[in-house]
Parts: sequence; structure tokens; C-alpha cells
Amino acid sequence: MKPKFSRAPIKEAGRVAYLGESSNLTLLVHDRHGSADVVHYPLPDNVRGARSRLTDLDDVEIDILHQRGAFLLPPRSLCDELVESYFKWVAPIVPVINRTRFMRQYQDPKNPPSLLLLQSMLLAGSRVCVNPQLMDSQGSTTPAAMTFYKRAKALYDANYEDDRVTIVQALVLMGWYWEGPEDVTRNVFYWSRVATIVAQGSGMHRSVDQSQLSATDKKLWKRIWWTLFTRDRSVAVALGRPVHINTDDSDVDMLCEEDFIEEEDDNPNPQYPPDQTHVQFFLQYVKLCEIMGLVLSQQYSVASKARRQNAIDLTHSDMALADWLQNCPKDVYWEPTRHQFWSALLHSNYYTTLCLLHRAHMPPATSTRGGFPEDSAYPSRNIAFQAAGMITSIIANLRAHNELQFAPAFMVYSLFSALIMHVYQNRSSVPAVQQQTQERIRICMDGLKDVSRVWVVAKMVYTLFESILGNKVLEERLQKAAGKRHKKTQQTWGKLHTTAQQQQQQQQQQQQQQQQEQQERRPEDTKRKYDDMALEFAPSNGLAPQESYERSRPQTPARETATVAMGAPPPILSPRQQAASQLQQQQQGQAQDTFMGGTSSRPHTRPPTPFNPSFSVPATPPDLYLVTRNSPSISQALWENFQPDQLFPEGSGVVGIQNSPPPWLVRNGGVPQLRVVWGDGWGV
Repeated sequence: MKPKFSRAPIKEAGRVAYLGESSNLTLLVHDRHGSADVVHYPLPDNVRGARSRLTDLDDVEIDILHQRGAFLLPPRSLCDELVESYFKWVAPIVPVINRTRFMRQYQDPKNPPSLLLLQSMLLAGSRVCVNPQLMDSQGSTTPAAMTFYKRAKALYDANYEDDRVTIVQALVLMGWYWEGPEDVTRNVFYWSRVATIVAQGSGMHRSVDQSQLSATDKKLWKRIWWTLFTRDRSVAVALGRPVHINTDDSDVDMLCEEDFIEEEDDNPNPQYPPDQTHVQFFLQYVKLCEIMGLVLSQQYSVASKARRQNAIDLTHSDMALADWLQNCPKDVYWEPTRHQFWSALLHSNYYTTLCLLHRAHMPPATSTRGGFPEDSAYPSRNIAFQAAGMITSIIANLRAHNELQFAPAFMVYSLFSALIMHVYQNRSSVPAVQQQTQERIRICMDGLKDVSRVWVVAKMVYTLFESILGNKVLEERLQKAAGKRHKKTQQTWGKLHTTAQQQQQQQQQQQQQQQQEQQERRPEDTKRKYDDMALEFAPSNGLAPQESYERSRPQTPARETATVAMGAPPPILSPRQQAASQLQQQQQGQAQDTFMGGTSSRPHTRPPTPFNPSFSVPATPPDLYLVTRNSPSISQALWENFQPDQLFPEGSGVVGIQNSPPPWLVRNGGVPQLRVVWGDGWGV
């Protein structure tokens, strides 16, 4: 069989061959068609790839599928209700199916949809359907979900489906069966990774703008890819696993509202116009998931342990989150007085990300005032407590509206995160705080009990906290867990402080040596040629000139040159020394890690950090390399005047977080100085 790739229009999106640039076959295809931008090609007709291959299965395989009930479907009325529940409560989170196209097939007995896809949809729909026929004696839908899962899995294992798009869609939905992380080969982590692998094999991670896919399929592919991106980040956070998708390997444009319009060539007026709330929810959710992945890589990855700039990453991540909150559309902006399910779900993810970020910088519960600068200079503990309180408020609202049962499995992780913070805060010596915290614990425990009817993993978490609460030994063990990381952070800042002192001493020695050399120079030395003289002079105010913060990862303070420390003037250098110094700076800049975007850092950058006043704040804000950002970069005003209370809605009553001016930085003649803000850290 000779493969015959052509540039004919791709009529079946599930029969696409992807040729990456490193493939040798790419050279032949590009040479033939004269285009180096095309990476998607239709499979030739003589390559197998029908929508289903029932005729290719032998009798044994078919018999196994019958025994698994793979060809069975619920009664039509119940099936309709499951499909409707899926599109109402699940599809906005994973918009991987063209509803117009699916419903057309679903209502056509002669051209039904893929059985693998339908069984997967019934699995996901059973999680959010309230029909009593699906519930057991405990009111749980888990047995029904397991039935649909086994049917879908049997079809997948038998290679029943060959359409690659359909396989990816089904794999994403099979991840809705999540009973626990113990089975590493058949949990949500496994299915989301397999879905990504199949999608990358078809080239969904690459732009389809230059492909011959139809306009409708191009939109669907973009939605599928960004859905896989959100699943990758959220599952990695919930299970503590590494992320799989590297944005450097993808050039798929960020989604826009038009990508949710499902018009067909024969019907320009879509039967199911997009819900604007659903659209905005997913757009903001994608952006939030990128920041979520950023927090993982900067605070919890193996590489982050070797770096010494966690606090720098902390402030940048906070700014990204504050920017996300400020630019969140009103349609999905959650407020307690204006409850809406999708805005509540979106912001529960936001505050969970805040907890994830700041728990890595929390001092232990027994911490006293004073200590290292970060204990008082940046209120990570209060931010984490306040974020947990906001999660609890959202849970209370969802329970009041009987909507908590429709939340996805990530809500279990959100409840888990909030409860951990509440256990910390419950050690407060303030009676009013203790009373409020205990009420929040009760709300979260009740929420876990409700969610456990849908997600068995919630029952595990509920049982865990039942044993922890009231047990002083277990509570203290949980509280000390963050203290270990906090101690490492203290050691890191101690090293940074020592390094800064060494740099300052080295600089002073260099200046004294230069002054001594100048005094010992003979008079004839002043008659050197003009082109051999150094032309570097310090500004009149004795401060090093501000440098723009380029699009790069900030340099580690220990690697900064001595000339930028403590605002001292640069030494006088000869032209040869200048050239050698510039070459050394360029080499150091190229050796640095990237900040977020995967490209080499540029030289002449300076890390702004509230914990080290030796370094000046850049004149321009950093570009955080957020590939999902289609809004303006972080504003200059936010960069210069960022305050931790901007991480929360106005009027949320964030106690212990200063409102004005910025709590860690005050300017004195243009030089940032550390200002200690005392607080017991228990006021939320």
C-alpha cells in the first residue's frame, strides 16, 4: 500500500494525518505542494478509518461486547434526559462536542451517533442527572456511572471506533469516572493523558488555519484542544501530577466567542446558539488554568526547589491572578448577592488557585512576630485564609441553591484546600475567629457529604477530616506540614541575604581599590589617548539608572552583577574591560531559565521583590508570557501599585491585608525600601 497524501479538502475530520516538521516525510510533502505551513493532511481512501468497525471484529470480540452490555442503551426518555443533563451541566466545562451535529444524528435512527461517544456522554450525564432511576438506596448515581463507564471502556478496548476526533471526545468524557487515585491506569489522570496523546497524533495541538478542514471543524478542534489544556492543568493540580501539555509545542490560537458558534454549511442559523454565560465561563477558565499551571511549575515542581526566587514568582503570580480578577467579565463575576452557578464554579477555582499559591509561603501556625522578612512583609497566611473563606461562601451558596451536586470533581479538591486552611486558622487565640472558623469547617464538611453522593473520592476526604478534627495530634501534624516548606524558604532568604551582603562588601572593596589606584597614578597617565578613556559616569544622584523590564525571566539576585546592588554607581572601566563585562553579562543572561514562555532570558533584567530592598523595581511591568491572554498586558498601574487586597473583590473585608499604600514597599527618593507590617495573621 502506497500512502497518497493530497491537498484535497478534508471531508472527515476524524481521518487526518499529522506530519510534524521533524518527520522526513514532511520534506517530500512540502516539496510537492510548496507550502511549509501545512501539517494536516487527509488520509487516503485505502487507509482504514471508518466511523465504526463492527464488521472487522471477530465473534469472540462481539460476544465480549454483548456481555459487557456495550450495545445496550437506557429507555429513550431516560437517555434523552441524560443527554440534556450533559449539555446543561457538563458541556460548558468540556465543550468538545458540536451539539448541532450530534443532535442531528441522535434524532436520526438511520445515521446514529458513535456508540462509544454516546456511552461516554451517558457516563458524564449520569453524574449530574437527578432522575431517581439512576440512584441507589443512598441517593448516589455511582453505580449507574460505573455501568456506563464499563460499556464505554469495553468499546474503547475493542478498538470499536476509528474516528480520531470521536475517540478524543470519548476519552475526555471517560475521565468523568473518578473514584480515586489508587488505580493509576484507569483514573481521570490516565484518560486525560490518553486523550491528549491521541489528539496530538492527529495534530490538534497545531494551528488548523492553513488546513483544509471545514470552518466548523476548525472551531471544534480549537475547543477540543483548549479543553484538553484545562483538563491537563486541573488534573495535575488535584492529583499532584506533572503537567503534560507544553505550550511551546502548540500554536493553536486562543479561543474567542466565534469559536462557539456551530453553524453548518447547509444551515447558517445554528439550532443551538451559544449561551454567553457558558462561553465566558470557559474563556476565563482557560486563562485561569494557565495561571494554575504557572503556580505548579514555579512553586511545586522539582526545578522550583533548586531556584531561589520563589518570592519573585509569588508576586508575579499574584499580579497575574489580580489581573484575571479585574478583567473577569460581569457575566461570570461571582458575588454573594448575585449568585450564578457558573460564576460560582469559576471563582471557586480561582480561590483554590490562591490557596495553592500561598500555602507554599505560609509560616507555621506557631509562628511569632518577627523573623524573616516574608513573615510580615507579605501576608500569604491571611491571603490563604481569606481565599478559603471565599471558597466556603461559594459552597454555602451552592448548597442553598441545591446546585453543589452539579459541580465537577475538582470541587472536592477545592473543599479539601479550604478545610486545610480552616484547620490552620482554628488555632487562633481569638474566640470570634475560632467560632467563625468552626462554622466554616461545618459548612465544608456538609458540602463534602453532599458531593460524596456523586464523587466517591469526596467520601474519602470526609472520612479523613472526621479523624483529624478534634484530634490535636493530627491537627498539629497537618499544621507543621507547611512549616517544613516555610523553613526551607527561610533558609533560602538567609542565603540571599548573605549573598547580597557579600556583593555589597565586594563592591566596596572594588571601589576602595579603584580609588587607591587613581591616587597612585602618575601624572603622565592622565595624558592617555581619548579613545582609551572610560566614558561611564554615575548619575548625579548616585543611583544606577532604571532599566526596563524586558520580556524575560527575572535574574536570580545571586547572579546579578555587583554594579546594580544597593544603588551604587558603576565602576570606571577601560574599553577592554567594558567589552569583557558586556560579554560576561550576555553569557549570564543566555544561561538563565525562562520565566514563563520557554525562550532564553535577556540580559539587563532586574528582579523586583518585596523581600530584598537591595534591588530597584523595574520601570515597566513584566510580560508574563500568558499564551491565553488576549487582553492588554498587565497595566503599569497594577504593576506599580499592586496590593494584596486586589486579589479579592472590593468590600470583601480582607482583614490583615493593607489597602494603601502597598504593604511591602514604600519609595524614598526612588529607592524601594522594606516596610514591616505587623499582624498576628489570624484576623480573617
